[in-house]
Amino acid sequence: MMPDNINVQQDAMFYVPLYKIALTPWREIKSEILRHIGDVDLNLGYDGGFYSDYHDVPDSNVALRGTQFPDYCIPVWNILFPFLYPTVKECLERELSLEDVPNMWVQKYWKGNIHTIHNHGSIGYVCVLYLKYNPEVHKPIKFYAPFQHFFTGSMLSHSPEVAEGDLYFFPAVIPHTSQYNDTDEERMVLSFNMFEKKL
Repeated sequence: MMPDNINVQQDAMFYVPLYKIALTPWREIKSEILRHIGDVDLNLGYDGGFYSDYHDVPDSNVALRGTQFPDYCIPVWNILFPFLYPTVKECLERELSLEDVPNMWVQKYWKGNIHTIHNHGSIGYVCVLYLKYNPEVHKPIKFYAPFQHFFTGSMLSHSPEVAEGDLYFFPAVIPHTSQYNDTDEERMVLSFNMFEKKL
């Protein structure tokens, strides 16, 4: 005999946040950021996966803050800071400092390029800004859950709807990939890490 009333309470044990800031006015911001980045020298990295200046930048744990990073880091940080500061304070309850310039790197993807599944370590948050992105031909970032489907054991994934000018930030530990670019149109992002060290 089944009981008439069963009191079941559901709770979420874990939560994985994903935040997005739509930078406006995007046309002016994009022009300024690209002007500061300029003709940065990009190497083909990760076995031909994509083009980036990441490998030319010293480890952010040993680099002198703001002196060994690419020249564009400080002016681009000054542009992004007014958007990030209030958002991070509200969402993460953390304080960003204008003086604490993060290490940044540019990534470009042409036809046949991909950034395979990876994470950015176990501490902090990753920021990804879509500088050149056409939603009609490009694929967005793809995230993978740190656990599998509870019945099938299959991997769980999520891809947000991305527009050019979107700045995403998410936990560094979450596996993610820039999906295969099967178009001749260039896709370009700017990435950096926040709160890489224990606070």
